[in-house]
Amino acid sequence: MDKIDLEDSLISALEKLYGDAKIKILRFEWSYGLIFEATIDTLSETDNGKELDEDGFEEYYACFIMVTKVIQIPKNYESIIEKIFGAYIEVGTGYEISYHNAPNKIFSLTDDLLWENK
Repeated sequence: MDKIDLEDSLISALEKLYGDAKIKILRFEWSYGLIFEATIDTLSETDNGKELDEDGFEEYYACFIMVTKVIQIPKNYESIIEKIFGAYIEVGTGYEISYHNAPNKIFSLTDDLLWENK
């Protein structure tokens, strides 16, 4: 899936889930073994922190989540997780999900597959 398709697919799914009052907590899973549960806080447009006239400036859509439960953090991937999220994953902390760090799968707490990065 290319960048634009991945961003559209992920953000569209998260917008739908955010608006669904029945689903409050989601389980996010990555292929390298990171798994956590989180609630959606906000969806918005953001940027990569560079100045508008600076090379590499990028605007993109992101979903801000609050981690409610860490299920699995592979020990040998701590530096990768910190690089992707900017910090170690902790309960009660907010993180950004975008096409830059898209999970492989998003599940409901009843194990229904809600989105998959194909």
